[in-house]
Amino acid sequence: MLQELFEHFKKLPKLPDGRIDFSQAEEAPIFLCVVRHQGEVLLLKRSYKVGFYKGWWNAVAGYIDEPKPLKEHVYQHLQRELGLASQHVHTIQWGRPYHFYDFVLGKNWLIHPVVVELKEKPVIVLDEEHTAYRWIHPQEITQYDIVPGLQDSLRRFL
Repeated sequence: MLQELFEHFKKLPKLPDGRIDFSQAEEAPIFLCVVRHQGEVLLLKRSYKVGFYKGWWNAVAGYIDEPKPLKEHVYQHLQRELGLASQHVHTIQWGRPYHFYDFVLGKNWLIHPVVVELKEKPVIVLDEEHTAYRWIHPQEITQYDIVPGLQDSLRRFL
């Protein structure tokens, strides 16, 4: 399935490291990974160094910008954004991809939702993409300025 996705986007510009550059694209495939432990979910406040949704709360997310298994994308981002290794993960649950159109940005996100259940609540080490994190109960999500589409992804899983 991902190979078909890359075939569709192969005409887009490339970054210096060879990944697809979706920054100016009207459509972009991403994964949205909800990190969970004992009924709580991890929210991350996006820094002002990121391209979109600066200062908003989100889950672990990233472009699917190179042709490798989605699981590798997820583990790579868990490591880079949170300092978590694969041994922290108890289970991974894959959701059905869906489209979300953000009218403000004029961007169609093809979201691949993922839920990662952790074995234990680890020490979180944030990278430059985030400035804060919170463990919350899913019903508390409305108290935060969250990125568009996050609540829908949570509903699909929880």
